Amino acid sequence: MKEILVLCPFGVDKGLLSKAARLSGGELRALVPAGEAETAAEYGAGRIFELNAPEIGDESAFAAFLSETIRRWGSQIVLAPATVRMRNIMPMLAWQLDAGLTADCTALRMEGEQLIQTRPAFGNSLMADIRSLSEIQMATVRPGTFRLEKQAVKTPTVETITYTPNERVKLHSFGSFAQGKPLSQAEIIVAGGMGVGSKVVVTGDVTQIDLPERTRSGLVDALHVLKDVNGIAQCYFTEKDVVRHRLVQEIIKAYEKAAHPEK
Repeated sequence: MKEILVLCPFGVDKGLLSKAARLSGGELRALVPAGEAETAAEYGAGRIFELNAPEIGDESAFAAFLSETIRRWGSQIVLAPATVRMRNIMPMLAWQLDAGLTADCTALRMEGEQLIQTRPAFGNSLMADIRSLSEIQMATVRPGTFRLEKQAVKTPTVETITYTPNERVKLHSFGSFAQGKPLSQAEIIVAGGMGVGSKVVVTGDVTQIDLPERTRSGLVDALHVLKDVNGIAQCYFTEKDVVRHRLVQEIIKAYEKAAHPEK
């Protein structure tokens, strides 16, 4: 079995640890908050690293720290819960590791040393199995996906890893959306830019909009409103750009035909 690393720096995901322990045959390494080693061991982690760190504000700096740590450990399968903060950090980490990343998985399995990552596609109308071609395989998993299964490790190895940030951003507080109004109802929105001279790529799929009925899509609006703005390019991918199974390409063509029957 291949060792699996689970990143839970902001809180232990017991279900994800349980699943990773089963997939790895007990070869599970976990990064958890300080004081959570006992919980991690209870759900299958044999090598545990407790993170000694202040409040993490600059997520890009923390991703760089994780990248250096993972390369030092030699981990080749990296999992994390798809929480708000890890959804931000994992893409930056994948970029620094030159690794493939599958987001919001609902199932995982091993075929030899290959991690098969399953996630919904095409507006949840089908489930896609994804294989990473990169040396390091990465995935985030929706919280609550896997059942909790205690498989206690009696003598785990526990070490402390210290993160000393050199950050440009200081985190004062972090709250969930449940504590306030939805973004669409906010009276004032404060947003930071990407920086002078930056180039930004925004990705999206108009066939996978999971909004309540009669809710306007910001992506669709932006495509329409900004189509003639100088300096903004819109690039559309077709089935020829999808490097997946032939069946997935055929599905994409079918949805395009249904959306544009006049073509």
